[in-house]
Amino acid sequence: EEVKYLRHLIDNEIRVCVKLRSNEQFSGTIEFYDSSFIRLTRQDGPNLFLFKQDIKYIHEEEES
Repeated sequence: EEVKYLRHLIDNEIRVCVKLRSNEQFSGTIEFYDSSFIRLTRQDGPNLFLFKQDIKYIHEEEES
């Protein structure tokens, strides 16, 4: 199910908020993923490679 959900987020360019186990939060769109990490594309900073083991959760942002 994880693969289907990540593919849905990528294909529909849905903005997400990623919260890490360290409680840091980052917003953007997921551009790429593999078994170890996701690539988060951001407008307000550099793109990030986030290891899945460091992610607490991902949720879709509300559209404004």
